[in-house]
Amino acid sequence: MKVGIYQLRNIVNNKLYIGSSKHLSIRKKEHFSALSNNKNRNSHLQNAWNKYGEESFVFQVLEECEKDQLLKREQYYLDAILFASEDDNQFHILGYNICRFVSSCGTDPKLSDDEVHDILMSLVDDPTLSYQKIADDYGVTATLVGMIFHGKHRSYVTLGVTYQERLASMRQNGRLGGWLRGNAHRCAKLTEDQVMLIKTMIRSGHYNRNELAQYFDLAPNTVKKIENGQSWKIVKDIDQLLYDYIRSPKAQAEIQDENLDWTCPVSLTYAMERSLILHVKLFQLEDAVRNPNLNNEEIGKLKKKIDMLNGQVRPRLINGISDLYKQAFCKGDPKIIDETSTKDYKARK
Repeated sequence: MKVGIYQLRNIVNNKLYIGSSKHLSIRKKEHFSALSNNKNRNSHLQNAWNKYGEESFVFQVLEECEKDQLLKREQYYLDAILFASEDDNQFHILGYNICRFVSSCGTDPKLSDDEVHDILMSLVDDPTLSYQKIADDYGVTATLVGMIFHGKHRSYVTLGVTYQERLASMRQNGRLGGWLRGNAHRCAKLTEDQVMLIKTMIRSGHYNRNELAQYFDLAPNTVKKIENGQSWKIVKDIDQLLYDYIRSPKAQAEIQDENLDWTCPVSLTYAMERSLILHVKLFQLEDAVRNPNLNNEEIGKLKKKIDMLNGQVRPRLINGISDLYKQAFCKGDPKIIDETSTKDYKARK
């Protein structure tokens, strides 16, 4: 999409509104939609539109530029065309802009309406983009960015549709759904591995909320919501995960797969599933070795597979699971991890 500076010009009297946008074509549609529905916040521009009609206004691109130059170039045109820096009345005679200087208007002085519009576009374009990343780019708080997206701040700045309509459209186009669930959600502070461990430790009955809150650097109320299913409903504890997985068609296919990928696990879920498949394969191979109808050559091949799984795959999975367990604890404190492991061991004894 084109990035740059634009003007909305009244061809009857040549008065202008000057603005900037990271999405010029969409900004044009938004302007005309708001004005046609008598909802433009700029009363000078709205009154002129009502008086002269849509046919009297044209949208023109003054300059295309880099994103980081937008505000600088917008101010340049405000000064060059509307004499914004001059201490006289020319600015209001020549144009419809309310503010002489970029980013000096609105309920939040740090953001112009065009910047709020661009924030909305960025969030719609990339649902996985975090509020904090945008907040850092614009020098505001992540909370403010969230309020903008949910229509609770500068609600008059829209993409031509309501917040609910935006979400419905994004879902229909595959931009929502799983993307905003679990650790892919832009507000997620936990990973799915961490939640799986929390649920498993809760189910064991050997940990209270305060202990889990300490281990994972959380508020006790957050642990309570996970326990009660108010948050992270999509994540199962380890026992539930393996119980459902081993009965799935996918697991049955992997058990029969002779060329199964045993690469280093990237998530605890993957590691646990692979570990379960490994145990099933070893059980089947060891059971097959005891078949009296096999000859020595066939038995030798089976034992070779068993040795490969025990000697290469099992240690890799064990080390991977150990590393993922450690990474799942926010503080990464070895003492906490050792205490947890010891407590689990004593509980089993």
